[in-house]
Amino acid sequence: NDTSTGHPDHKKVGSRQATTSKFSVISQVMPNTRLKLLYGRGVRAPYYDSLLAKGYISGEPVLKNEIADSYAVELSRQITDQVTGLADYSYYDIAMAGVVDTGAGSVTPVTKSKKVKSVSAEIRGNFTRTSYGYVNYCHVSVEDEDELSNNLEGSYPDNILNIGIAASIHKNITATLRGKYVDEVTGTGMSYAGLNGERTDTIKSYAIADLGVTISQALHMPLDISFFVYNLFDKTYNEVFYELARPNPKRSFIVRADYKFK
Repeated sequence: NDTSTGHPDHKKVGSRQATTSKFSVISQVMPNTRLKLLYGRGVRAPYYDSLLAKGYISGEPVLKNEIADSYAVELSRQITDQVTGLADYSYYDIAMAGVVDTGAGSVTPVTKSKKVKSVSAEIRGNFTRTSYGYVNYCHVSVEDEDELSNNLEGSYPDNILNIGIAASIHKNITATLRGKYVDEVTGTGMSYAGLNGERTDTIKSYAIADLGVTISQALHMPLDISFFVYNLFDKTYNEVFYELARPNPKRSFIVRADYKFK
Protein backbone atom coordinates (compact mmCIF):
# COMPACT_ATOMS: atom_id res chain seq x y z
CA ASN A 1 0.00 0.00 0.00
CA ASP A 2 1.69 3.24 -1.09
CA THR A 3 1.04 6.81 -2.14
CA SER A 4 3.33 8.47 -4.66
CA THR A 5 3.56 11.24 -7.22
CA GLY A 6 3.56 10.15 -10.85
CA HIS A 7 1.09 8.68 -13.32
CA PRO A 8 -0.47 5.19 -13.53
CA ASP A 9 2.16 2.53 -14.13
CA HIS A 10 1.38 1.91 -17.77
CA LYS A 11 3.34 2.25 -20.95
CA LYS A 12 1.12 4.89 -22.53
CA VAL A 13 -1.41 6.42 -20.12
CA GLY A 14 -0.46 10.07 -20.06
CA SER A 15 2.58 11.97 -18.92
CA ARG A 16 1.28 14.82 -16.74
CA GLN A 17 2.02 14.52 -13.03
CA ALA A 18 -0.58 12.90 -10.79
CA THR A 19 -0.96 11.78 -7.20
CA THR A 20 -1.43 8.02 -7.26
CA SER A 21 -2.44 5.69 -4.44
CA LYS A 22 -2.00 1.95 -4.90
CA PHE A 23 -3.01 -1.12 -2.93
CA SER A 24 -1.66 -4.55 -3.85
CA VAL A 25 -1.86 -8.14 -2.66
CA ILE A 26 0.99 -10.54 -3.48
CA SER A 27 0.85 -14.32 -3.17
CA GLN A 28 3.41 -17.07 -3.84
CA VAL A 29 1.09 -19.41 -5.74
CA MET A 30 3.81 -21.91 -6.77
CA PRO A 31 7.56 -22.30 -6.29
CA ASN A 32 9.27 -19.44 -8.18
CA THR A 33 5.84 -18.09 -9.23
CA ARG A 34 4.20 -14.97 -7.82
CA LEU A 35 0.70 -13.54 -8.34
CA LYS A 36 0.03 -9.84 -7.74
CA LEU A 37 -3.37 -8.12 -7.64
CA LEU A 38 -3.35 -4.32 -7.71
CA TYR A 39 -5.85 -1.49 -7.41
CA GLY A 40 -4.90 2.15 -7.81
CA ARG A 41 -6.50 5.57 -8.07
CA GLY A 42 -4.79 8.52 -9.72
CA VAL A 43 -5.90 12.15 -9.43
CA ARG A 44 -4.46 14.59 -11.95
CA ALA A 45 -5.04 18.33 -12.24
CA PRO A 46 -6.49 19.65 -15.53
CA TYR A 47 -3.94 20.60 -18.13
CA TYR A 48 -3.43 24.12 -19.44
CA ASP A 49 -5.57 23.79 -22.59
CA SER A 50 -8.51 22.49 -20.55
CA LEU A 51 -8.35 25.47 -18.21
CA LEU A 52 -8.74 27.69 -21.28
CA ALA A 53 -11.54 25.55 -22.74
CA LYS A 54 -8.93 24.00 -25.08
CA GLY A 55 -7.79 27.43 -26.20
CA TYR A 56 -9.91 27.83 -29.32
CA ILE A 57 -13.45 28.44 -27.99
CA SER A 58 -14.26 31.01 -25.36
CA GLY A 59 -16.19 29.74 -22.37
CA GLU A 60 -16.11 28.53 -18.80
CA PRO A 61 -12.75 27.05 -17.73
CA VAL A 62 -12.69 23.31 -16.99
CA LEU A 63 -11.55 22.95 -13.37
CA LYS A 64 -12.35 19.30 -12.62
CA ASN A 65 -9.55 16.85 -11.82
CA GLU A 66 -8.98 13.80 -13.98
CA ILE A 67 -9.52 10.55 -12.04
CA ALA A 68 -8.23 7.14 -13.14
CA ASP A 69 -9.11 3.86 -11.42
CA SER A 70 -6.75 1.03 -12.33
CA TYR A 71 -6.95 -2.72 -11.83
CA ALA A 72 -4.15 -5.15 -12.65
CA VAL A 73 -3.30 -8.83 -12.46
CA GLU A 74 0.37 -9.70 -12.75
CA LEU A 75 1.95 -13.17 -12.89
CA SER A 76 5.73 -13.50 -12.68
CA ARG A 77 7.98 -16.55 -12.70
CA GLN A 78 11.68 -16.99 -12.01
CA ILE A 79 12.68 -19.08 -15.03
CA THR A 80 16.37 -19.36 -14.13
CA ASP A 81 18.63 -17.63 -11.64
CA GLN A 82 19.18 -14.83 -14.19
CA VAL A 83 15.91 -14.76 -16.17
CA THR A 84 12.42 -13.69 -15.05
CA GLY A 85 9.22 -13.84 -17.12
CA LEU A 86 6.18 -11.65 -16.47
CA ALA A 87 2.63 -11.42 -17.86
CA ASP A 88 0.24 -8.60 -17.00
CA TYR A 89 -3.37 -7.58 -17.66
CA SER A 90 -4.38 -4.01 -16.77
CA TYR A 91 -7.67 -2.14 -16.96
CA TYR A 92 -8.05 1.63 -16.53
CA ASP A 93 -11.31 3.55 -16.14
CA ILE A 94 -10.49 7.22 -16.67
CA ALA A 95 -12.92 10.08 -16.05
CA MET A 96 -11.62 13.37 -17.43
CA ALA A 97 -12.96 16.87 -17.79
CA GLY A 98 -13.74 18.19 -21.24
CA VAL A 99 -15.94 20.58 -23.17
CA VAL A 100 -18.55 20.38 -25.95
CA ASP A 101 -19.55 23.14 -28.30
CA THR A 102 -23.02 24.51 -27.51
CA GLY A 103 -23.06 26.99 -30.37
CA ALA A 104 -22.53 30.75 -30.58
CA GLY A 105 -18.89 30.37 -29.62
CA SER A 106 -19.56 28.97 -26.13
CA VAL A 107 -18.88 25.61 -24.51
CA THR A 108 -20.29 23.45 -21.71
CA PRO A 109 -18.01 21.46 -19.38
CA VAL A 110 -18.64 17.70 -19.45
CA THR A 111 -17.05 14.57 -17.99
CA LYS A 112 -15.64 12.22 -20.60
CA SER A 113 -14.95 8.55 -19.96
CA LYS A 114 -12.15 6.51 -21.42
CA LYS A 115 -11.50 2.81 -20.77
CA VAL A 116 -8.04 1.39 -21.48
CA LYS A 117 -7.19 -2.32 -21.52
CA SER A 118 -3.70 -3.69 -21.95
CA VAL A 119 -1.96 -7.05 -22.07
CA SER A 120 1.80 -7.20 -21.77
CA ALA A 121 4.58 -9.79 -21.58
CA GLU A 122 8.15 -9.21 -20.46
CA ILE A 123 11.41 -11.10 -20.24
CA ARG A 124 14.05 -9.63 -17.92
CA GLY A 125 17.61 -10.92 -17.53
CA ASN A 126 20.22 -10.04 -14.94
CA PHE A 127 23.68 -10.37 -16.47
CA THR A 128 25.62 -9.39 -13.36
CA ARG A 129 24.79 -7.84 -10.01
CA THR A 130 24.81 -4.37 -11.58
CA SER A 131 23.62 -4.96 -15.16
CA TYR A 132 20.37 -6.16 -16.68
CA GLY A 133 18.25 -6.08 -19.83
CA TYR A 134 14.59 -6.48 -20.70
CA VAL A 135 12.19 -6.85 -23.63
CA ASN A 136 8.55 -5.88 -23.15
CA TYR A 137 5.63 -6.16 -25.57
CA CYS A 138 2.32 -4.41 -24.82
CA HIS A 139 -1.01 -4.48 -26.68
CA VAL A 140 -3.50 -1.71 -25.83
CA SER A 141 -7.17 -1.19 -26.67
CA VAL A 142 -9.16 1.98 -25.92
CA GLU A 143 -12.87 2.73 -25.67
CA ASP A 144 -13.80 6.42 -25.76
CA GLU A 145 -17.40 7.13 -24.73
CA ASP A 146 -17.27 10.79 -25.75
CA GLU A 147 -18.59 11.08 -29.31
CA LEU A 148 -17.45 14.69 -29.66
CA SER A 149 -13.92 14.12 -28.37
CA ASN A 150 -11.10 15.46 -30.53
CA ASN A 151 -9.21 12.27 -29.67
CA LEU A 152 -10.26 9.74 -32.24
CA GLU A 153 -11.64 6.48 -30.84
CA GLY A 154 -8.95 3.82 -30.93
CA SER A 155 -6.32 6.37 -31.92
CA TYR A 156 -3.88 5.45 -29.20
CA PRO A 157 -0.89 3.21 -29.99
CA ASP A 158 -2.04 -0.40 -29.79
CA ASN A 159 1.24 -2.33 -30.26
CA ILE A 160 4.27 -1.17 -28.29
CA LEU A 161 7.71 -2.78 -27.98
CA ASN A 162 10.10 -1.64 -25.23
CA ILE A 163 13.74 -2.70 -24.99
CA GLY A 164 16.20 -1.62 -22.32
CA ILE A 165 19.67 -2.38 -21.02
CA ALA A 166 21.64 -1.10 -18.03
CA ALA A 167 25.29 -1.79 -17.35
CA SER A 168 27.95 -0.69 -14.90
CA ILE A 169 30.72 1.07 -16.85
CA HIS A 170 32.74 1.95 -13.74
CA LYS A 171 32.64 0.96 -10.11
CA ASN A 172 30.16 3.78 -9.36
CA ILE A 173 28.85 4.73 -12.84
CA THR A 174 25.84 3.05 -14.47
CA ALA A 175 24.57 3.70 -18.00
CA THR A 176 21.06 2.89 -19.24
CA LEU A 177 19.71 2.79 -22.80
CA ARG A 178 15.99 2.42 -23.49
CA GLY A 179 14.22 2.09 -26.82
CA LYS A 180 10.52 2.11 -27.75
CA TYR A 181 8.84 1.21 -31.03
CA VAL A 182 5.15 2.06 -31.58
CA ASP A 183 3.21 0.52 -34.46
CA GLU A 184 1.08 2.58 -36.83
CA VAL A 185 -2.58 2.85 -35.82
CA THR A 186 -5.70 4.24 -37.51
CA GLY A 187 -8.72 5.64 -35.66
CA THR A 188 -12.16 6.90 -36.61
CA GLY A 189 -14.13 9.57 -34.76
CA MET A 190 -15.58 13.05 -34.82
CA SER A 191 -13.34 15.88 -35.96
CA TYR A 192 -13.16 19.41 -34.51
CA ALA A 193 -15.89 19.38 -31.83
CA GLY A 194 -17.99 17.18 -34.09
CA LEU A 195 -18.74 20.02 -36.49
CA ASN A 196 -17.25 18.48 -39.62
CA GLY A 197 -18.56 14.93 -39.36
CA GLU A 198 -16.68 11.67 -38.99
CA ARG A 199 -13.11 11.29 -40.19
CA THR A 200 -10.32 8.75 -40.14
CA ASP A 201 -6.71 9.56 -39.33
CA THR A 202 -3.49 7.68 -38.72
CA ILE A 203 -0.75 7.94 -36.14
CA LYS A 204 2.47 7.07 -37.92
CA SER A 205 4.76 4.45 -36.41
CA TYR A 206 7.85 5.74 -34.65
CA ALA A 207 10.89 4.63 -32.65
CA ILE A 208 12.59 6.66 -29.93
CA ALA A 209 15.50 6.10 -27.54
CA ASP A 210 16.53 7.52 -24.15
CA LEU A 211 19.99 7.51 -22.59
CA GLY A 212 20.90 7.90 -18.93
CA VAL A 213 24.06 7.92 -16.83
CA THR A 214 24.07 7.77 -13.02
CA ILE A 215 27.06 8.47 -10.77
CA SER A 216 26.66 6.90 -7.32
CA GLN A 217 28.35 8.23 -4.20
CA ALA A 218 29.52 11.32 -6.08
CA LEU A 219 32.16 13.45 -4.35
CA HIS A 220 32.45 10.67 -1.74
CA MET A 221 29.07 11.70 -0.36
CA PRO A 222 25.67 9.92 -0.16
CA LEU A 223 24.83 11.73 -3.40
CA ASP A 224 23.66 10.23 -6.70
CA ILE A 225 23.83 12.46 -9.79
CA SER A 226 21.95 11.40 -12.93
CA PHE A 227 22.09 12.77 -16.48
CA PHE A 228 19.29 11.91 -18.92
CA VAL A 229 18.80 12.54 -22.63
CA TYR A 230 15.21 11.90 -23.73
CA ASN A 231 14.39 11.37 -27.41
CA LEU A 232 18.09 10.83 -28.08
CA PHE A 233 17.85 11.02 -31.88
CA ASP A 234 15.47 14.00 -31.86
CA LYS A 235 12.53 12.23 -33.53
CA THR A 236 9.32 14.10 -34.37
CA TYR A 237 6.29 12.00 -33.46
CA ASN A 238 2.74 12.08 -32.06
CA GLU A 239 1.41 9.68 -29.43
CA VAL A 240 -2.25 10.57 -30.00
CA PHE A 241 -4.19 12.33 -32.74
CA TYR A 242 -6.43 15.32 -32.33
CA GLU A 243 -7.26 18.28 -34.49
CA LEU A 244 -4.72 20.73 -33.05
CA ALA A 245 -2.12 18.17 -32.00
CA ARG A 246 1.43 19.34 -31.43
CA PRO A 247 4.33 16.90 -31.83
CA ASN A 248 5.79 15.39 -28.69
CA PRO A 249 8.83 17.13 -27.17
CA LYS A 250 12.07 16.99 -29.09
CA ARG A 251 15.40 16.01 -27.57
CA SER A 252 15.59 17.15 -23.94
CA PHE A 253 18.22 17.04 -21.20
CA ILE A 254 17.63 16.53 -17.49
CA VAL A 255 20.03 16.53 -14.53
CA ARG A 256 18.86 15.06 -11.22
CA ALA A 257 20.56 14.89 -7.81
CA ASP A 258 19.48 12.52 -5.01
CA TYR A 259 20.99 13.04 -1.56
CA LYS A 260 20.39 10.53 1.25
CA PHE A 261 20.23 12.07 4.70
CA LYS A 262 21.31 9.91 7.60
